Amino acid sequence: MKNILGHDNESEIITILTKLRENKFNVISFDDNTIIFEIVLKYSITVPIPSTWTQKIQYTINRYSIGNKFNYYIKQLNGIDNRLIPFIDGYFIWVLLEESVIGL
Repeated sequence: MKNILGHDNESEIITILTKLRENKFNVISFDDNTIIFEIVLKYSITVPIPSTWTQKIQYTINRYSIGNKFNYYIKQLNGIDNRLIPFIDGYFIWVLLEESVIGL
């Protein structure tokens, strides 16, 4: 399925990480191995009539233990299918989301 953002997989991960760092996201649910969250995108135009609208894109990130580390899978709900992402990207996404939930 198509990526709602219109990005390739790598630039989608960069966009997710950027929005998480900017605190432009909401955690919908959280457990030991799954986090459902949404990133919030705000669009503004000024010509011909100024207007602003918001788009929320939901994701699920899952982690599966492989020995002493994890594999991370991300899925864009109503968009691109579940896929394995690089460990470092998955780890950063997971930690940023987890910190917002448990308040580290």
